[in-house]
Amino acid sequence: MMKMKICLQCMPAMWKSYWTTGDEQEKNKKEAIEHLTFLESEIKEKKLFGGDTIGLVDIVANFIVWSKIIADLVEFEFVTEDKFPNLIKWVDEYSNSSIVKENQPSKEKLAEVFHGSYSSLYQEVIGMAEVKLFGFWASPFSRRVEMALKLKGVEYEYIEEDLSNKSELLLKYNPVHKKVPVLLHNGKPIVESLIIIEYIDQTWEGPSILPKDPYERAMARFWAKLLDEKVRILTRFTFSCFFVDMVVQEKFKLFKYVLFVMGKRKPNCVQCLPAMWKACWSTGEERDKNKEEAIQHLTFLESEIKGKKFFVGDTIGLVDIAANFIAYWFGIITELKGVELITQDKFPNLSKWGDDYTNSSFVKENLPPKDKLVAFFKAHIQAPDETKYFPKF
Repeated sequence: MMKMKICLQCMPAMWKSYWTTGDEQEKNKKEAIEHLTFLESEIKEKKLFGGDTIGLVDIVANFIVWSKIIADLVEFEFVTEDKFPNLIKWVDEYSNSSIVKENQPSKEKLAEVFHGSYSSLYQEVIGMAEVKLFGFWASPFSRRVEMALKLKGVEYEYIEEDLSNKSELLLKYNPVHKKVPVLLHNGKPIVESLIIIEYIDQTWEGPSILPKDPYERAMARFWAKLLDEKVRILTRFTFSCFFVDMVVQEKFKLFKYVLFVMGKRKPNCVQCLPAMWKACWSTGEERDKNKEEAIQHLTFLESEIKGKKFFVGDTIGLVDIAANFIAYWFGIITELKGVELITQDKFPNLSKWGDDYTNSSFVKENLPPKDKLVAFFKAHIQAPDETKYFPKF
């Protein structure tokens, strides 16, 4: 009776371990291991639980055999040779019995059924977990994360931040950089857009954002990181184009602003985004230098995208999402100034990629409206404080 009772208690504990998360999962694992430990001692020196023939306890315990199949779908395995050698021996004896073989569904069929059941159950549980995103509507970095969440079909609560008056929650969850985006999953914060995207890709089922192949995955990370670093060069150039003439037109307002910063807010001035600050004052040689460096990096990307619809092939992936600034924001800013940098004759591959990317129905749905962005950029030069002059995403 005791063996039967333990078997009946062990099965739900093991099953719950597969589709729960966090503390609840650990509790179920512990309970399952306790029951398996009892069964391990009970089967010692026996061929089967009933002795030399299959009995009721063996039939009830067949879920242990099935758990070996489920283990291929999850990140842990209960019954292993080192922990439960007697149970492993019993699994071999039981599953190789001719009567069991004749009446047991095939391993392939079971794997197919369990894969579907486990994926849907796991997705349901993960989907119920609390997911929040702190972002800013005009930030290309926030939009990256939103696209990744929507690609995976993850439901989340979006919290819009006022970057001139950041919330206590944002400062709590990102105390180092104090920037958006911040993803909150079950109360745990993840920061930096590319890191968040990888977390999303590894946590939720759905279309892969990073390639499966290790080499291609490494290359995607390389290009995404390069884009993250070099997008500041593009930002510096585009904002220098956009702001210089307007600064001249608004000389008196800007002069008063500088006096205010230097006289009362010097520490905050130092914290301003360096690229934005330099862009406001860059002219002549410095502006030419920024343009030359921007063109150099765009040339690398031009060769990388050659012959492809998207950076990873035919589907949108990490690099495309990381390059969203080039495809959309960059064009709007340069258009405002009347400066052409990514043109069909100079960068035909990048131009085609930009069109394919921004015309994708999925991307279209997740980009900020162009007219709203234009108004946003124009408004900064007329704003009275540094947080609006230099928006920090």
